Order: sequence, then structure tokens, then C-alpha cells
Amino acid sequence: MSKTTYCNKCKKELLSIEHAIECQFCIERLIDENEENSDEENCKIIPPMLYCYCCYITCYACSTNGCPNCIESVCSDCSERMCPNCAFDGKPNCGCYGKCTSCYTTVDRGANGWPCNDCRQWLCNYCHYHSKIICDTCGCYNKSDEESSKESDEELFNCNECKKEFNKKDATKCKFCIKKYISDIKKNCKLNNVKYEPINPDDFDLILYCSNCSDSCYDCKISGCSNCIECVCCDCCVRMCPNCEGNGDENCGCYGTCSRCEKDIDRCENGWPCDTCKQWYCSRCIKINNFCNACKPDSDSE
Repeated sequence: MSKTTYCNKCKKELLSIEHAIECQFCIERLIDENEENSDEENCKIIPPMLYCYCCYITCYACSTNGCPNCIESVCSDCSERMCPNCAFDGKPNCGCYGKCTSCYTTVDRGANGWPCNDCRQWLCNYCHYHSKIICDTCGCYNKSDEESSKESDEELFNCNECKKEFNKKDATKCKFCIKKYISDIKKNCKLNNVKYEPINPDDFDLILYCSNCSDSCYDCKISGCSNCIECVCCDCCVRMCPNCEGNGDENCGCYGTCSRCEKDIDRCENGWPCDTCKQWYCSRCIKINNFCNACKPDSDSE
């Protein structure tokens, strides 16, 4: 007669070993404890860590089965549970992140909301308004025949970064990418002893970017791709082109001029511009005829 086996959590009798799930993480933990206790007296016999179908949990990321103590909830927003291996691997792999159902680009709950409970689609912002699905719950937009025919007459392009299709009139050229592309062509022509035919950067339209994948320089206002217009300061988070980033001037968002006397100021001595009145005053002008309740000094401090 076979030995009776019980679930390690609810203590109910298991009909057979085939009806049980073994938690490998519990076994690994007990093995590690035995290795730490090198004395034979302190070593424990590792029991079978078995659980019934009602008590085991599956990891959201790798689909490994385990007990509820090992497969823990890792996110208070999506409430998904993960094993120790997936929970601490540093990747955004909980239920708040995923792939667009239509174009398979990365989506997340912060920028794209949750998947629809009715149509079960999780679409990026672009596909949400261009999908062929009609859903009253999530408001997926289906283009009419008139709009579709009008769009077909417009010249379209594929963004060089996200690869999505957009209207060409909304395209952004990156002069820095074009300059690098032309430089590579010149090098290849020189290596292969081929005559280089000059390219006009203004007429070059092979490298185009959409509004989501482009940005403008904080200092000189030149537009370019988000890879060339980089964030240059972790405090003010402004983005600059390569020309302005390396010129050594104090020109990021931490520096500016007083809104009244135009004196040079910076965030260390004068704080940030006021979010309410949008003014940035020096330490002297902020006390003079300042009617903003948010940034004017307290009477006690004066």
C-alpha cells in the first residue's frame, strides 16, 4: 500500500503523486540551508515539497510552477506573481509591460493603459486609432471609407526608429543622421575606388522620423532623432544636439536669466522657475512686487 501524501499548504490528502506539483524553489532553499549547516547533526532531511492544484502558483514570466511563498506578487499595480529568478532579473517583465497586439512594439500601462477587457487587445497609441477592430469599451477607432481613400492619396513614410507608417508632411529630418550617412558613403567610395556623387542634405529623405521618435534641441531648437538629441542633464532633463552639448557653455535648463532684471541665475542659488506664475526671479527680484502666492517669500522670512 502506497504512503499517503499531503499538500504542503492546505494539508489535504493528495490522490497520487501525479496530482501534485513539486516546488523546486523550496527544495533549493532547504539544500542551501543544509550546506550552511555543515554539521551532520544540524542537517535536515529534505521532505518532498508537494502542493495540490489549488495551492500552486505559476510564474507570470517563465511559467514555472511553485508554492505561493516562492511565487510572490512583485507589482502592486498588475498583481502578477513571479518566481525568485524572474522577480530580480532587472527586466520590466511584469503585467504592466507587453507588446502591441497589432505591430508588436513595446507598450506599458503608463503610456498605453491596460488591455481591453472586452476585445482583449492591447494596442499602442498609433494602432489604437488605426486598427480595424471596433470596440465600444476601449474606443478602438475604425477608419471610414472616405478617410481611408483620403489617406491613400497622401504620401506616407516609415519612421526610421519605430518603423511605423506616418504621413510624410509630419516627418522630421535628422541632419546629424544624414551627415553620418553621407560620411559613411564617402568612406565606402574611397575604399572601393568609386567616384562619390554629391548628395544634397536638403533633398535627402531616406532617413525620416515621426514626432514620437524625434525631439528638438533645448538650446538651438534644431530638430533631430531622439538618439542624436540626447538628455544632457539629470537634474533639468533637457535634451540637446551634439553641437550644443559639447560646447562647454552653461546652457542647460539649470541656468537662465531673471524674468525681471535679466541677471544670470541658476537653480542652485535661485531654485527652479515657479510652476504657477512661470516666472524665474533672482533672490532680489523675487521680493519686489511679487503677487504670486506660490513663489513669493513668507513675511516671517523677510
